[in-house]
Amino acid sequence: MQSAPPPPPPSTSSSKPPSVKKNWKLSSSNNCTPFPPCNFTNLFQHNPFINVNKPIDWNPSHIKGISILQGSNSNNNDDGHGVFAIEMQHDNPSSTLVVIKGTSSVANELFCSLLAREEFMLLTPQQRLIEHHPFGWHPSSKTKREWDQIREIHTVITNETDVRKARLQRDLNRYFFLVMEFVHDGLSLGKLLSYSYSNDDLLLHSNIVEELGTMVIFDLLVNNCDRLPLKGIFEHQEGNLGNVLCQVVASGENNTIRFKRLILIDQAVSVIVNDAQLLSYIAKVKSFAHNIRFSNYAETSTLFQEQIDAIVEFVLVHTIVAVQAPEEKKAISLQIRNKILSGLKKGLDIV
Repeated sequence: MQSAPPPPPPSTSSSKPPSVKKNWKLSSSNNCTPFPPCNFTNLFQHNPFINVNKPIDWNPSHIKGISILQGSNSNNNDDGHGVFAIEMQHDNPSSTLVVIKGTSSVANELFCSLLAREEFMLLTPQQRLIEHHPFGWHPSSKTKREWDQIREIHTVITNETDVRKARLQRDLNRYFFLVMEFVHDGLSLGKLLSYSYSNDDLLLHSNIVEELGTMVIFDLLVNNCDRLPLKGIFEHQEGNLGNVLCQVVASGENNTIRFKRLILIDQAVSVIVNDAQLLSYIAKVKSFAHNIRFSNYAETSTLFQEQIDAIVEFVLVHTIVAVQAPEEKKAISLQIRNKILSGLKKGLDIV
């Protein structure tokens, strides 16, 4: 469950700089124009990138739309759990999107994303931390200005009944925010079949399926069960299509795409505090890793083969263009399995 946002700092005494107290004041405005939701259509035509690693001007004159992003485990379209998309337009004629996270899991995501990028060589969205320092600011005045501007974004929505205003006002009441790249060229596994592409491009000309195998090792290391199904280890057997993106490029007309890389989002360490559960988890992971080392797949355990078969079926159902002939499906399944196993071995070598 999403924890409540931290409370504002206590009132400062007369010896404290008045600017610190002022920064926490929630202002209001009745003269701003309400902004529509973000435009998520034709994302491939959006300005493809805004450098979130540099200060951003969050002035309302640059904001074109605001949307609450749906939580991965929620059926309520308004339940964004502190995650917002902001459509912005600066010097370019085309607008672009950027994500603000005001959740209690910011440190967790920063750590896991860094681990995935630096050690496992897996792609994650670019991100930067913007934080409040109650006892003084770091030298960058631009960071302070950004924090102030983000805290006041809710004031550009003037309709008091707009759920976005209440949600923004609540979730931006924090010491820190995570500013993230919106992956314009990323499609979740659940949306791939709405586009045109060849099975060969996915299986032979990209590293996506192999990187899925490496991702499984990463998720086992941090106990992240909210991605691919892994029978006997993770309780979440359905998998979460939204947390696995494929980086693609538009190729011609008729929704035709080509594949590039896998992109991981919403990674987090799930801490096991119960000693018995921890020992059980370690034993399961060790058994899984032991079977990866077998050179002959037929010699692996029945459970391991069932685990791999479940991953193969997950990929097959959600990504592979329909095939009719049983022999063709069998051949494609074998290709997927071999690439998954290759990725698992690469990930295990990293660990």
